[in-house]
Amino acid sequence: MSTKSKSVFITSIFPVLCALAGAAVTAIFGWLGNYQQANISYKNACIIRIDHQEENLREKYSTFLKAWIHFSYSPDMRHRNNEILRNLAQPLASAAIDMAAYAPDKLSNLSYDIGAALNSSINSNDDVEIQEKSIREAISLTGKANSAFRNALKELDTKRGQCG
Repeated sequence: MSTKSKSVFITSIFPVLCALAGAAVTAIFGWLGNYQQANISYKNACIIRIDHQEENLREKYSTFLKAWIHFSYSPDMRHRNNEILRNLAQPLASAAIDMAAYAPDKLSNLSYDIGAALNSSINSNDDVEIQEKSIREAISLTGKANSAFRNALKELDTKRGQCG
C-alpha cells in the first residue's frame, strides 16, 4: 500500500469506521438499558400484583375474624333460638364465602365448609343437637382456616421473592 492510499484511508475511511463503531456501541448500551428497565418494570408489576392479592386477602380475613368474634362472643349465643342464630351466623357465613373468592384453594375450601356448617346450624329448625354439632364443626374449621391463612401469606411471600 502506498503512502498516498494510507493517507486517504486514515483521513476518509477511518473516521467513518469509528463513527459506525460508536453508533453500534451506543445502540448496544441503549438496548441493554431498555432490557434492564423492562425487567425492573416486570418485577415491580409482579410485586405490586402480589401485594394487592395480600391486601385483599388480609382485608377479607379481617372481616371474617370480626364476624367470627361477634358470633362467638355474643351474649345472645347463650339463649339462642333459630332466629337469633340466623342473625348471628348470617354475617359470618357471608364473610366466609366472601373470603373464599380471594383465598388460595385450601383456605377457600375451608371458607366454604365454614359457611356450610353455619348454614346447617341455621337451618336446624331449633334442633339444639344439630346446632351444637354444626357450631363445633365451624369452630374446628376456623382454627384450620387460621393456619391456612398464615400458609397463604407465606406462599405470597415466596411468590413475591420469585418475581423477576
